[in-house]
Amino acid sequence: MALAHSELQNFERVAHLWYDDGNVILIAGDRGFRVHRGVLMQRSPGFRELFLPLSPNYCSTGACPMLRLPDDPLHLDFALSALYDRFFFGDLDMHHKIPEVASGIISLAHKYDIQVLHKEAIHRLSEAYPRSFERFNAMSPFQLDPFSADDHASLLSVINAARQLKTSELNTFLPIAFYLCCQLDAIHLVQGVVRSDCSRECLSLDDLRRCVAGRMNLMQANSAATLCLRPSAESLDPCCPMPDSCIESLVALAGDALQEDIFASCDALTNIDRWIEEKGEERGLCWVCINYMKQRHEEARREIWDELPKIFEL
Repeated sequence: MALAHSELQNFERVAHLWYDDGNVILIAGDRGFRVHRGVLMQRSPGFRELFLPLSPNYCSTGACPMLRLPDDPLHLDFALSALYDRFFFGDLDMHHKIPEVASGIISLAHKYDIQVLHKEAIHRLSEAYPRSFERFNAMSPFQLDPFSADDHASLLSVINAARQLKTSELNTFLPIAFYLCCQLDAIHLVQGVVRSDCSRECLSLDDLRRCVAGRMNLMQANSAATLCLRPSAESLDPCCPMPDSCIESLVALAGDALQEDIFASCDALTNIDRWIEEKGEERGLCWVCINYMKQRHEEARREIWDELPKIFEL
């Protein structure tokens, strides 16, 4: 039985997705979108079925038919915007916005079988958050400077989408998503992060527990990974041309690392190559030992990367 026309009237128009020549109104929550059935039916088998006259949520009374959807209005906003604007993803800030937008689009693309959106959202998410250590290690946002944990706060939405959909493709983002969420302060983790519509995205209690336990495990892993910065003979390259001088340099460099919380941090995967080069040269460490230190630290971080699924019990 179709919904009564009056049941669909209480909504706020979304201006940028309200087309005067639109021939269907989609309603999600308290938001209304006047769009074109042809556009949706061309891209989505799921919407083709919903537009059948016998659909229980479809009301054809009046000049423009209306369809009530049980979906998150913000997710619908993202999905429709991406369908209508081919440059939609390109206008987004890679790390501030992509996780929230991509996870919302993936959720609806999965539900309504919108393959073109699903592929694009996964691709954009992969560009921002690589699933291989080599790409992660090479990307400037994940180096000591200018790394900022708050830039990646919206990854909470990726974790929640992966939990909801349980697809193998989205699950591959969980290790890096949990790792970066562990870099957030406790308030962000417990209270969640503010979404574009001012609502909050929060982790489940089980995933919050994973983050708390994961932070401790990452601190231990980082302590082991930064052994290469400690002033000991093992930190010197076997071919070091001036071991006595380099040991003294390591003492000073270790002091710098202590001051900058490099030993005690849980950001165990951060690329500190530039820091090693700058501080090593400043403290008089030879370049043979500088390169040896960088190599050892990268090897240790690669091992931590491989252990992320175990660290977060994934």
